[in-house]
Amino acid sequence: MFLLSKIFFLILAPFVWLLILLAWYFIAKKPSSKRRIKIAAIGIALVFSNPFIYHNFVLWYQAKPVELTKQQQFQVGILLGGFSTYDKHNKGFFSASSDRFIESVQLYHQGIIKKILVTGGNASFQNQPPETFFINQELIKNGIPATDIILESKSKNTYENAIFSKKMLDSLQLKGPHVLITSAFHMPRAIRLYQRAGMLVQPYPCNYFEVDDNRRILEDLFPDITLLENWKYTIKEIVGTFIYQMAGKA
Repeated sequence: MFLLSKIFFLILAPFVWLLILLAWYFIAKKPSSKRRIKIAAIGIALVFSNPFIYHNFVLWYQAKPVELTKQQQFQVGILLGGFSTYDKHNKGFFSASSDRFIESVQLYHQGIIKKILVTGGNASFQNQPPETFFINQELIKNGIPATDIILESKSKNTYENAIFSKKMLDSLQLKGPHVLITSAFHMPRAIRLYQRAGMLVQPYPCNYFEVDDNRRILEDLFPDITLLENWKYTIKEIVGTFIYQMAGKA
C-alpha cells in the first residue's frame, strides 16, 4: 500500500499529465484526436502555470495563521516530520519545510509547550535512519533537553503519525489538548486525521506556501512553469484528504 500510494501521488502532477498527453499525441492517428489532445495540453499548461489561480487557491485552502500566547500552555507540541532528508552517508539535512522545526523550538522556549513529540519514521525506499533521529539531534542542539523530547519513529504517513502519536501520548498519560505543528497547506488533512484518531489538538500552522500580498500585479501577469511542480503537492493534499474520508480515516 505504501508503494502504491507513492506511485499514485506521482501521477497527480500536472507535468506528468502533459507528458502523457504528449506521448498520446504522437501515438494518435486521427487529426481530430490530435487536435483535442493539443487543446487539452494547452489548457492544462495555461491553468496550472497561472500564478493568480495558484496563489488564490492556496490562500483559500491552507490553514489561517494562529497566535498562541504564554498564557496558553500545553503539555505537548506534536511536530510532524517530512521536513528533512538524509544523504548517501546518512547525514541529515533540513528541507524547505523546516519552518515547522523553527516554530516548535520557539514555542518550547516561550513556555507555550512543555514537551515536543516528533513523529516521523523512514518514509522513503532508502535504507536510512528514521527522520526522528536527525530531528532529535537538532532539537538538542537548539537547547531542548532530551528529557522533553518524545520520539515516534515508526510512522510512514500522516495517518500513522496520528495513530502512533495517540498511542504514545496515552501510554505516557499526557492529556490534551496538544499543539499540532505542521505546514499550513498540510494542516487541513492533518487535523482531520488527528481528530479522527481521538485526539484533542490545537492547530498551529506554519511554513506558508503563499501569503496574502497585494503587491503581486506583475507576478500574476506571466505564466510560471515551476507551478506545475507546486500543484503536485497541492493536489496530493486534496486527493489524500478525500481518500482518507472515503476510507473513514478522516
